[in-house]
Amino acid sequence: MRAFVVFVLGFVGICGLGCEEGSNPDTCLQLANVCSDSQYGQDRCVVGENAVETCGLDEEGACLVWSLSETCGDDSICVDGKCERNCEDVCLLGQSECVMAQIRICAVGMDGCPTWQQGEDCGATDRLCDDTSEPAVCIDDCSQVCSPGASRCSDSVIETCVTGLDDCNSWQAGEDCADGGQFCVLSNGTAACEEDCSAQCSLGALRCMGELLEACNAQAESCNRWEVVENCVAGGKNCIESGGSASCVLDCSGQCEQDSTRCAGDVIESCVAQVELCNAWQAGLDCADQGELCVEADGGAICEATAEARLILSEYVEGSSYNKALEITNTGNNSVADLSRCRLERYNNGSVDVSATYTFPELPLAAGGVFVLCSSQISVSAFEQICTDLAALGLAEAHGFCGLFNGNDAILLYCDDVLQDSFGRLGEDPGTAWGTEPIISVNHSLRRIDGISSGDLIPDDVFEPADEYEDLGYDYFDNLGIR
Repeated sequence: MRAFVVFVLGFVGICGLGCEEGSNPDTCLQLANVCSDSQYGQDRCVVGENAVETCGLDEEGACLVWSLSETCGDDSICVDGKCERNCEDVCLLGQSECVMAQIRICAVGMDGCPTWQQGEDCGATDRLCDDTSEPAVCIDDCSQVCSPGASRCSDSVIETCVTGLDDCNSWQAGEDCADGGQFCVLSNGTAACEEDCSAQCSLGALRCMGELLEACNAQAESCNRWEVVENCVAGGKNCIESGGSASCVLDCSGQCEQDSTRCAGDVIESCVAQVELCNAWQAGLDCADQGELCVEADGGAICEATAEARLILSEYVEGSSYNKALEITNTGNNSVADLSRCRLERYNNGSVDVSATYTFPELPLAAGGVFVLCSSQISVSAFEQICTDLAALGLAEAHGFCGLFNGNDAILLYCDDVLQDSFGRLGEDPGTAWGTEPIISVNHSLRRIDGISSGDLIPDDVFEPADEYEDLGYDYFDNLGIR
């Protein structure tokens, strides 16, 4: 009784008096094998293993977790949280049948599994064995041996009840199923040859068929069968085979590192663990709320009030023919003294090698200022006039670099060899374009969403234009150079 009281008090200390049904301390929820107080003391089968685990306190007595409590032996299988003997489907307990004049009965054998055992020998008393109904019995009248037309299995041979010239019913041997590599099965009172189950799957085994998880299940009157138990992809998982078993596992290969930070514009995002999910980025402090900028330094993100220049690709025009342009904006709080220290690099069709480079002219770019790079082969007069007017103000330049990019080419912006921004996904050829209509990178003008002041500094990460750009339409140029 004393041990029980101590255990109960320890468990109450975990949750506290105000704990709700199904709760667990916040620090415990990060554990992969956490369980709730409503599951305390329950058993369940370990997925992909022939073992039992129980919900109880961990070694520190602080959290409720699933812990291995029993490993089922080679002759057992875990069913509904218990190890049960894995017996072959030889017969049903209490079942009886005739083998010639011998009665045999299905009873528990030395190994604990059902097996056929010898019963009364009707032939020893010059009687016949009758198993037309349960239980099998010895009879004197030959007409009671069987019902004409009935069938049964005698090992692999199908026997049929026939009436002889002496008006006695008797079992007559017919087709031997073994001759066709099959075996005799009695189904709904009729014997028939069915497939050989010697190569059937092992009961309880798991395997992957593509992204479908299948289990080997017993069938009522046939061989074990593989049956689908889960579509892994539907749950955002992959089907993985390991250690002779299989299970649906979350694909977290590209997840962020727990507790790492990064800048999303001027918002600091932190990588947090999810219960039974991959780590995910979660928005935190917005540096702009305190008049500061989000800066990534020493592998993390911080808010800084220091003056700095910051360039981003603010508008992307991929129009008809050579009608194309790129706009950059200084979103920092300091000017760029010499824009010629910056360059654009183009990577065509998924290449990781630079296909073309453009170096900006030698001129300053104030905080909030813009510069437009236009194609040198513009065919739309209104677009050409916009570029001409901006060039007269020192805010634009026409260059062949811009006329030759397409919707599947990645573009990177550098200053002093430091990456400032990227468009597309370096090393990936999306086919025609990135994105989904109407926000795609071909035959569209895309403008950076207001409030985004930092560039994409991971050029080979997944690129979805709709995350940071809004669509302006086809061959739209009117607001180039205007922020």
